[in-house]
Amino acid sequence: MNLCLCGCGKETSFNNNKKRYNYFIHGHSGRVRSESSHNKIVEAIKRRWQDPKFKEKMAAIKSVSKRKISMSVKKLWEDPNYRDYMMECRKRKNSYDKVSKKLKDNWKDPDFILAHTGPNSNNWKGGLSFEDYCSIWKDIEFKEEIKERDDRECNSFFCDGISNRLAIHHIDYNKKNCNPQNLITLCISCNSKANSDRFFWRGFYIITNNKLRGYDIYDRKSFLKFINFFLDKDRWSLSKLTKDNGSIIELANEIYDELMEGYIYGPANEIKRKPKVR
Repeated sequence: MNLCLCGCGKETSFNNNKKRYNYFIHGHSGRVRSESSHNKIVEAIKRRWQDPKFKEKMAAIKSVSKRKISMSVKKLWEDPNYRDYMMECRKRKNSYDKVSKKLKDNWKDPDFILAHTGPNSNNWKGGLSFEDYCSIWKDIEFKEEIKERDDRECNSFFCDGISNRLAIHHIDYNKKNCNPQNLITLCISCNSKANSDRFFWRGFYIITNNKLRGYDIYDRKSFLKFINFFLDKDRWSLSKLTKDNGSIIELANEIYDELMEGYIYGPANEIKRKPKVR
């Protein structure tokens, strides 16, 4: 076990960058300082902020930073498309806040919890989350190789940057299938989102891996489901598709390319046009 050196007795986490376990739990390193050394640091900081020149220097830096940010934001808001887009986001956020408050109240009710968890949940898949992973899944080096292949970043186009923590996602949702072609690095937020609209995300991440890594994976049902989310365009009507798998692959790739170019955004039923901000 790798215990925190502050003496709290808790186990530290593995540091992927340094390829070793951390010496301290986050925030515990200061506990090993003596009271006298801690007081010296505090006094040094206080003395520094009592210096008028230092205060003036820090105020100037803050002022320049604010001015740069202000100018950038003003430039963005001059674009009418961006302004409309942000106003729509604001309205959506207000409605989300109301729904969020209602849901939080509902989840305090034991009867509501019982009616929406386990086999009663709409997302219940027969207890798949309790199944074991493949044997190689316990190998830290194997997971590190997948993250290195994916440049140690979330590979989802829809990532909102909420979380910096990375996870490895099974594209076909089969925990036993640990083939590298079936794995992709996502942040924990995007990994959580992939639990709904599974056929959409399955098709989307298959194409992502094919595009980024030169794979040639094809799943007809997932690709059709992926295309089906974009049927608001006449030229993307499923009725135009033949039984030829090549047509389906070509159409799925065409939609994916338009997503990457920023013409449309949003998964599932929230697909809308995204304004191009220069």
